[in-house]
Amino acid sequence: MRGRGSLCQYSQPLFFFIETNPEFNRYDVIDRVIKTLNKLFVKGYEAYFIIDKGMTVELIRCRNGFSSKALIMGISAYLVQSLYALNNCSTIVLLSEEGDYELGKLFDSDCFLLGLHSDIDKSLIQIIESTNKIIKVRLSEIPYMTSQCIYIIEYILNNLV
Repeated sequence: MRGRGSLCQYSQPLFFFIETNPEFNRYDVIDRVIKTLNKLFVKGYEAYFIIDKGMTVELIRCRNGFSSKALIMGISAYLVQSLYALNNCSTIVLLSEEGDYELGKLFDSDCFLLGLHSDIDKSLIQIIESTNKIIKVRLSEIPYMTSQCIYIIEYILNNLV
C-alpha cells in the first residue's frame, strides 16, 4: 500500500476504461477523458480504452498524451498487451456506484477501472476478479461522468493527507 499523496510523485497511474455497449460512438467522451488525463497527470500515466463492438474490440492505448488505436477481431498481441498490463495490477480500484464510500481505498492501488460511458458488465468484472483483487469504491451518492471521476481521483490522491 502506498502512502497518501504518492501516486503522481512516485509512480504512473494505470487507467482502464471499458465500454460494453456495441452501439457506442461517443468518441468525444474518449477525447474528454484523454484531455483530462493530460492536464492532471503531467508526470505520466497509461490508459487503455477497451470498447466491445460485438464481433470486434476496439482498443485505444494512451501513454503520456500519445495514443494508438487498433480494431481487433479475436485475440491479438495488442489486446493481450492491454490485458497483461491489467494483470500486472495486484489490486485494482473499480469506481462503481455499487462500491463502498471509502475514499481512502483509492490509495490502495495505482490501477483504476472505470466504465467509459456506461457501467461495466458484471460478468466482465467477475472475469477480472478471478485474477485480480478488486476494491469497489463509490465517490459519491451522485453519479459522475468518467472525466469528472478522474478529477476527483487526482484531487484525493494529491491533496488529502
